Amino acid sequence: MKMAGPTTLAMMTAATMSMGGCCCPSEADLEASRKRTEERKERAKKKAAEREKKILKEENLSEFLTSMTIEIEVDGRKGNGKRWDRAKGKPDPIVKVWNKRTGRVLVSKVHKDRLSARVFFDNFAVSGGDRINFRVEDKDVAVNDEIGDFDLRFRPSLADSGNLENGYIKVHFEDETSNQ
Repeated sequence: MKMAGPTTLAMMTAATMSMGGCCCPSEADLEASRKRTEERKERAKKKAAEREKKILKEENLSEFLTSMTIEIEVDGRKGNGKRWDRAKGKPDPIVKVWNKRTGRVLVSKVHKDRLSARVFFDNFAVSGGDRINFRVEDKDVAVNDEIGDFDLRFRPSLADSGNLENGYIKVHFEDETSNQ
């Protein structure tokens, strides 16, 4: 395929201009395009909000007092290959559970020099659809190292699991009792 040279491009541009055309969009065309883009974004936001409302409406929104068992497994070394702690090398994991709706945070005890731990929390108040964040950290004297975090949306009788950045987590909610 033969490429157009500078002379050919200049002639094509001149021909387009002489026919009343323009080689670039007008300000009005750009504004109309921006407006269409904003309208599409707004429609997408509304659809997402409607889906969220539908999900929450379908779920049981009464508040529960639930117990949860959390099992964690931590990789033997950090993602960068270094040991968790200088002395023995194993992490001292703690688990933090945060209900994003209520702002309530529960923190487990420290599990010294462990690559796995089982944590139990009792009487954790949740409603169907609440977003729960589980954060696992290696407790250190100065600054805790993040092992990873995991989010889920609460549903009664839920069990879920997933990968952390440097390990694995399994969550099980038990013994739900209505609190209303």
